[in-house]
Amino acid sequence: MEIPINKIEKISALRQSVQKIKEGELAKKAKKETYNPHFDGINPEELDEIDLEIYEKIANKLLTREELEKYQKEKYNNESRKLFAAWMNNQLMRGENVKWFDPKEYEENKEIYESID
Repeated sequence: MEIPINKIEKISALRQSVQKIKEGELAKKAKKETYNPHFDGINPEELDEIDLEIYEKIANKLLTREELEKYQKEKYNNESRKLFAAWMNNQLMRGENVKWFDPKEYEENKEIYESID
């Protein structure tokens, strides 16, 4: 099955975006600054259509916990994707994202999330 051109362009854009983030994080590492270690092992070229779908759902605040769990199970056979999934999961745990991703969690721990945002 062929991937439509616009999807290929989106995957390419995702890879470029992740590569830029990776370069920034590794520059921090080189300067002995705090950095995100997930990017040590992420190879953006290994990201594909499924990674793009999850990334877009996070960006559009449409991802469900079930979709994330399914994605994590499917993608954990590849170290690069495993690290990318872990990074995305970390993004979801930021207060502004927990608010829409897991409203119950946010309400139960609202003071904590508001103090760290």
